[in-house]
Amino acid sequence: MRVGVVNRFDDDKRERYPFGPALRRLGATYVPIDVRDLRAYVGNEGPHLTVETRSGGPGVLFDDLGVDGVLWRVSENTFNDYHSVIEPISRHHPVINSLPCLLMCSDLTRAT
Repeated sequence: MRVGVVNRFDDDKRERYPFGPALRRLGATYVPIDVRDLRAYVGNEGPHLTVETRSGGPGVLFDDLGVDGVLWRVSENTFNDYHSVIEPISRHHPVINSLPCLLMCSDLTRAT
């Protein structure tokens, strides 16, 4: 199982983030995704989502990450800033957080 964890990561936080070690202990593959790298687009085939790279290389389609579920860990005070990327994610991938938790407490422990 591959679990994408969406957060605002810095280089150090990607590896020491609490969900990484916990997911590995459960046998899941931890896939850190920086919310600032997500881009929603509407193309000829409809809406899609890409994950850009900070190094200037080409982005990849979110679907190509091969995640089985997504844990949204972005602060509730920026939830509306990222609504355009939450919808395409939740349309194709299970979001582990419930919608009320996404709306009210996505950065709190009880949101998981």
